[in-house]
Amino acid sequence: MPPPPEPNSEEKSKSRKTQCNTNEARSRKNKSTNALESVPENVIEKKTVVYRLAAGELFPDKINHKQQIYKDIPNPSKGDALVAGDVIKVINDKEVTTRNVWTEEVRKLAKKNATTDYDITITYLRLIGKVPIGSGSEFIPAAHDISLGFSYLIAHMIMFTKGRLGIEIKGYNGKVYITSVDNGENSVGKRVLCVGDAILAVGETSVANRQTCREALNEAFENKYYAWVVIERAEQDTAAALVRQALAFNKKNEPDMRLADDNLEICAKELLAMKERAKSKKKPRSIERDPKASKRRRRNDLKFSEKLKVEKPIEMDQTINPVLLRHCPPLPGFGVNDSATKSNSTSNSTSSTSKKKKEPKGKSGKSPNSAVSTSIQGKAKAASRKKR
Repeated sequence: MPPPPEPNSEEKSKSRKTQCNTNEARSRKNKSTNALESVPENVIEKKTVVYRLAAGELFPDKINHKQQIYKDIPNPSKGDALVAGDVIKVINDKEVTTRNVWTEEVRKLAKKNATTDYDITITYLRLIGKVPIGSGSEFIPAAHDISLGFSYLIAHMIMFTKGRLGIEIKGYNGKVYITSVDNGENSVGKRVLCVGDAILAVGETSVANRQTCREALNEAFENKYYAWVVIERAEQDTAAALVRQALAFNKKNEPDMRLADDNLEICAKELLAMKERAKSKKKPRSIERDPKASKRRRRNDLKFSEKLKVEKPIEMDQTINPVLLRHCPPLPGFGVNDSATKSNSTSNSTSSTSKKKKEPKGKSGKSPNSAVSTSIQGKAKAASRKKR
């Protein structure tokens, strides 16, 4: 085989530019000193907490290079405490701009109060976890049906060092349900998500299955360390019963729904055609485009190819609402069972007898149709006699 053609100078310059842009974006993301850079200001609140420390005790060093707490720090005085995801801004009137500033200030305070207990006042920024929204909010996907007994929320989550999302999800009836939540220290989802919550959208991306939800969450956390999701949560008993049904649903035990009768007839005809094609030597053709075909052939949308043997499901680009796909009942008198056919036959016979009674009679007391039939029978007998 001949070697592939080498890229020209323009293609090389384009590839270098794209590589440089990706490298710059990664370095910018790693060098950023603001952990809440991609978070809207209206979902950030400023708080202050006071810690009481023993003489000479150092404050726990659980802060990363973005001044972000990556592990919960309990407060012995049973007051407010720092949790993973909080960003430190001020410590005892000293602004914290880098991790080194924080470390130096903590050590200085411990050395200064080596013989007496002392307090540390910390001002920090915290992400607002949940924000309630109305059932008519623009953030709820249009393909989703609003149901009674549910409340709708927007949950905000931010990633931190050694953190993980810590949830398990499953798809059911066009929604993504949370089946379990990890309660560990490194769990990001435990602060805002609960078992039974339905994720309707990740950011501006509507999700209807498990794969789409996972991809959207991974992309959000990898690019911004931050993600917000639209949640449907059951508030009443009737809504909770629907959620329990969704969580208990097992795909292996999914019922086989009845198809419409016209679909069954079409499938039966297609099976016969497939059996006939199997007997013949001709190979079935596919309507997928052949990737090895020339550029001129690839211009058309559909091309028959006998080389491709991989079957692929038919998919849609847009998300749909499976609730709107109702069962189609059979048409009256089409594809009915034996009892229905018997009733139809009896009704036809009764109608025929009623029609015979209403037929007009001639002078001899017989109907004209019966006279025509007797004449035809006489002609047939005469013809048979001549043959003999």
